[in-house]
Amino acid sequence: MASINIEALEGYMKNKNITQRKLAQKLNIDPSYFWRIMRGEKDGGGKVISGIVNLCLQEGLEITDYIFFDEPLSADNETSATKDSA
Repeated sequence: MASINIEALEGYMKNKNITQRKLAQKLNIDPSYFWRIMRGEKDGGGKVISGIVNLCLQEGLEITDYIFFDEPLSADNETSATKDSA
């Protein structure tokens, strides 16, 4: 499970001098849905997480600054099914 770092996104918008609507467009999500996420009314699902990951990759940002993961990201490319059958 992952959660979004709202404060980091607010800092990103301030540093880039962009609005929530503009960032929502960059993340390819509905601006009203993004507004609810930023207010803490919604958690944000896979599409939001994917948008943040893509933004970080495009702009050279640290993903873990913008998304909190309950478990550390693995550098291992094996799937858990592969590990279980080994």
